[in-house]
Amino acid sequence: LEEGYTYRWLHTDREVLDGAIEFINILLDGVKPTFDFLVENQWWPGFTFTDPEKTEYLLSRINYPRVGIMLDTGHLMNTNWKIRSEWDGIKYLIDTMSVNRYEQVPHADLCNAAKEYIKEKKPRLAAFIYDEPDHVGHSAGHDTPQYYEVLVRLDKWIGEIVQAIEEAGIMDDSVIILTSDHGGINNGHGGRTMMEMETPLIICGKGIRQGYCFDDLSVMQFDIASTMAALLGLEQPQPWFGRPLTQIFE
Repeated sequence: LEEGYTYRWLHTDREVLDGAIEFINILLDGVKPTFDFLVENQWWPGFTFTDPEKTEYLLSRINYPRVGIMLDTGHLMNTNWKIRSEWDGIKYLIDTMSVNRYEQVPHADLCNAAKEYIKEKKPRLAAFIYDEPDHVGHSAGHDTPQYYEVLVRLDKWIGEIVQAIEEAGIMDDSVIILTSDHGGINNGHGGRTMMEMETPLIICGKGIRQGYCFDDLSVMQFDIASTMAALLGLEQPQPWFGRPLTQIFE
């Protein structure tokens, strides 16, 4: 316990891994493979999962056929003492997960930066993230004149980004998703009302039904990842509980 707080480790990666492998194999001895056994990353020796060879060493020596890892992003950030802010943490996660490019630009400059990137790189997967209308939702409140003023500005910028996709010649093969990480009510979010928990979603493009309105469906944030996985033809991992919105597909 003391080592986990002081980061003064008394054991090597191999010592920790070998001890864990021995314990796990005792734990799973004779167990029928009716479930997935997932090993969670930590910030102590052997278990950071930032070294593929050490991760493979662990998984290949567990005597159970349905074994894998579960990535805790908070634990991953704990492996890096240089993180001093939320944005440092986000950048570290993105860099660690091997995204081709990460760039933070001023709010008003994001539209132009996105357009340039789209036209130059024609990316296969990209996310352009605005931190509004979150701020105005907290300050002036959701469903206020100030809130809708920000939405009008965002609508213009989003339109320009969509036009850049067209000009880059990749529109016919693209799917555009406009969403958020939560809803909001009054001056906040995080509660259990549907206004806070439901996530707005507009989606269009290749393989998506045109003109289809699905505002009768309750869409949560975790449903977005499930829907994206289905679009990409990926099998949804067993621990996920999001629902792919397959009814919006052609």
